[in-house]
Amino acid sequence: MLYDAHELGRTFLRGQVPVRALDRVSLRIDEGEFVAVTGPSGCGKTTLLNILGLLDPDHEGRLEMRGRSVSGLAPRETARLRLAAIGLVFQDFHLVPALDALDNVAMPHWRLHGSRARARKRAAELLGSLGLGDRLRADTQRLSGGEMQRVAVARSLVNDPAVVLADEPTANLDAEATSRLLDLLDGVHRDGRAVVIVSHNPTVVARAGRAIRLEYGRMAAEG
Repeated sequence: MLYDAHELGRTFLRGQVPVRALDRVSLRIDEGEFVAVTGPSGCGKTTLLNILGLLDPDHEGRLEMRGRSVSGLAPRETARLRLAAIGLVFQDFHLVPALDALDNVAMPHWRLHGSRARARKRAAELLGSLGLGDRLRADTQRLSGGEMQRVAVARSLVNDPAVVLADEPTANLDAEATSRLLDLLDGVHRDGRAVVIVSHNPTVVARAGRAIRLEYGRMAAEG
């Protein structure tokens, strides 16, 4: 078992008004599983992904990862576990503008293992495998949307994570780039990693082995 989540909840304040973004959601995700999380805008998909990605410690309920409770970990322990075990792909890429493609990918590996040369070697291999071997030193702001997304995917894989969490990764891509990205994520899944992807796109959802639908912050369907 990769994730075991019990009654996850999250409330935000909008001005002075509390908004219930996630309401008692329980689920399990196995090692190596490909899961899509779908539902209308504002239903809690990104909130759930942020909790699974250990980005939001202020949630209710209990979250276990590989049998270990992660809900009460110290910030430093949480950061190290996220760095080692979780790959994150964001809708808006979140690449570091001051770094080229190579160092954007290398940075998480360097932080985890402490060797810049080793990190750059690993990053170059990954970027090459994704068809970006000639773009290693490129300014990321000069890359196309599809190229930036591939850099983001390479960065998510650089530490050989147990799971890749992707939040609407195809939202800014055309049909051709979307197909290429989904092929990449299929490859990640075939390599034995779990993939959890938030998406409105039925083509994306169809690729998954299981789909979870949220509505109004609650589990509405699973299958």
